[in-house]
Amino acid sequence: MLILSLINIVATVLSPLYGFIFYVDANNYYSRGDYFFIFITVYIVNFLLLVVGTLEVGRKYNYPIMRKLFALSLFTIIGTSIQIVYPSAYSPWHCVTLSLLLYYILMSEFDSSFDSLTGLYNRAAFDKATKHISETKAFSIIILDIDDFKSINDMYGHDYGDTVIKEVAAIIRKSFNKHYTCYRFGGDEFLIITNETDKEKIEYHSKAMTNGLEEMRLNGYLLPTISYGYSIFKGGEKLDFQKAFKEADDQMYHFKKTHKAGAAQGTTAPF
Repeated sequence: MLILSLINIVATVLSPLYGFIFYVDANNYYSRGDYFFIFITVYIVNFLLLVVGTLEVGRKYNYPIMRKLFALSLFTIIGTSIQIVYPSAYSPWHCVTLSLLLYYILMSEFDSSFDSLTGLYNRAAFDKATKHISETKAFSIIILDIDDFKSINDMYGHDYGDTVIKEVAAIIRKSFNKHYTCYRFGGDEFLIITNETDKEKIEYHSKAMTNGLEEMRLNGYLLPTISYGYSIFKGGEKLDFQKAFKEADDQMYHFKKTHKAGAAQGTTAPF
């Protein structure tokens, strides 16, 4: 691809002299050269690579980018195709310039949706997502909190605390599939929103997370336990998101008390 791009650059630069890609006659009329297809080929291939790469990034982070990217791609294709059909119309320059600006805005919105430490969605993304939750659709919210995180910072320092946050976030992401959207809510607290309302499936993924942490501890990693709670909204009734949030939060704190009691009796690892 780099070779094709270099050929296109050289051919375009030399076009005023040799007319490879285009030429301008004595009457100042623009015409396409015999090798104009090189420009078109490189343009299409680079455009497709950009679209595919962006979709892959969106898929990796479970970011809903497809619709916006499709609309932007359609706008770009239509705008640039006009000149292919009507050579005297100079729409591509305006279209590509506007498309690049919109693409920059799209990717800036993408970047601002993620927590820099963990790579999970951040608090702002969570607040935005909750505004679009409909009372006609079922959903579940899961709240997760690292146990005794303050003790980890006090004993081992904030650098190790950051390491713990990253490791825990990685296990959360690994344990919950693409149907679960994970957020770092702040500090040592994480949230998950999902359309899954099957209690057994939620418990399955939650247990996979706690088992993943336990496995790493057995392999010598100094990692804490995690308390979690969840609330399931079946839809079709009046939505009270704060009530659902509080229900999950209360369940999480009940779990945390159980962990603390177990740690005091030596039956669970504090961290």
